[in-house]
Amino acid sequence: MRQFVAPLGPMLNFVDGPPGAGLPDIAWQRHYAVDDQPIAAAFGQVLSDRMADLIDIAMAVYVADRLRRREPAPRSDPFRLDWYRSISIRLGLREPAVWRSPAVQARLSAVLGWLTEDDWTFEFMKRNRAPRPSQAQGFLFATKPMEPVTVGLFSGGLDSLVGACELLTEPSLGDLILVSASSSTRLRRVQADLAKRLRSTNKNIISVRVPFNLTGATKPELHEISQRSRGFVFLALGCATAATAGATELRLFEHGIGAVNLPYLECQVGTHSTRSAHPATLRLFTDLLGALEVPMHISNPLLLLTKAEVCRRLPSHFHDLVAMSESCDGFPQRVEGQPRCGLCTACVLRAQALKVSGLSHLEDWSRYRRLPLAGLAEATAESWPGRAMLYQVEVLRSVLESPEPWATAVEAFPSLARIPADLEDGPLGRQIVRSDLLSLLGRYVAEWDQIDIASDAREHSSSALVSRGGIA
Repeated sequence: MRQFVAPLGPMLNFVDGPPGAGLPDIAWQRHYAVDDQPIAAAFGQVLSDRMADLIDIAMAVYVADRLRRREPAPRSDPFRLDWYRSISIRLGLREPAVWRSPAVQARLSAVLGWLTEDDWTFEFMKRNRAPRPSQAQGFLFATKPMEPVTVGLFSGGLDSLVGACELLTEPSLGDLILVSASSSTRLRRVQADLAKRLRSTNKNIISVRVPFNLTGATKPELHEISQRSRGFVFLALGCATAATAGATELRLFEHGIGAVNLPYLECQVGTHSTRSAHPATLRLFTDLLGALEVPMHISNPLLLLTKAEVCRRLPSHFHDLVAMSESCDGFPQRVEGQPRCGLCTACVLRAQALKVSGLSHLEDWSRYRRLPLAGLAEATAESWPGRAMLYQVEVLRSVLESPEPWATAVEAFPSLARIPADLEDGPLGRQIVRSDLLSLLGRYVAEWDQIDIASDAREHSSSALVSRGGIA
């Protein structure tokens, strides 16, 4: 077997045939894997060529994103303001002519450019490899979901848990299809356990879990860690599942502060903050599907809610699932019995939201390596993510108290400017969106005002001691 060399050249070659002349040769199963067979098996029918091609492109983008590392920050650019890359991909497809069309190419480049801030170019060729199992395995009977069909992305986090639980309370719900994708074995187990518990409600739930990953042959120590293309993979797998199920809408569940994901510090620019659930991402991906003649609407029903407001919407009979869900960016930590770091912004915001919503008692705080709110009281190098969040709150407070809050907000956070146009076409609708976003930010700041860092840190520590059996 040829030894893998991290790609440095201008193009990554995914073509299923003779190796490209002098090009890095990236092969399915040898360097990366995706098992989309669960999509076909769930509905008893093979994936369409267009959806299979979309998944192949998503995986090629993800692999290229991970293998083409961003340049280390030089002394002249300590904040990595110039971290953009030019990435070219050669890939075999079932319908290359469709993907070569100028309209599709333009929209593919647009959504990827927005997500990663890289320059992407593609050379699509005719695929001549044997089909994957998702297209090769025949089925005697198709399994048509019960209408009305609802399809949602299910990460295993708090937001997706609340979104799924709310859907289960709808009396007119047909089949609820929960789509999970992950490169982590332990996170897939969490997703499976939560889906199993939800199925015990006797509702019609179809859980579709798609594993994907890079293999050890790609030298993990050389991987790019920013992974800004993951959102494209999740949307591709979600839309492929929805289309195969005969649905025309895909929902994702992300609270508004996380979806908009404003930078915490001035040195965070562009895609230094992930855009996976940003309204612009959903709009641009929908535009790509339109160019592909795939009728699909992508929505985020939690967009105008804070995380604490999302938590309050969790039906009480599902409260026991809070501790089972996972939000940590670094999950799982390599600490026995403590898979959550407690230091990342996701852990801190989860703790804040549970506290403000009155659900803090439902959490198992012993599963954190560091207690999130306790870390806010410590001026240490490890606690900088949480303290950066507090700094952002003060910036937002200043913005909202200004005479022209929207103009001041856009000046402080330029990525806000395009959201009204991504959500509404008319001027009146855009003005309403501006007001809604300012209201969202104001409520978020007010929620942080309910957190007494010193006392909540002590309360957190006491709760953790009880969870770990430290005090009676």
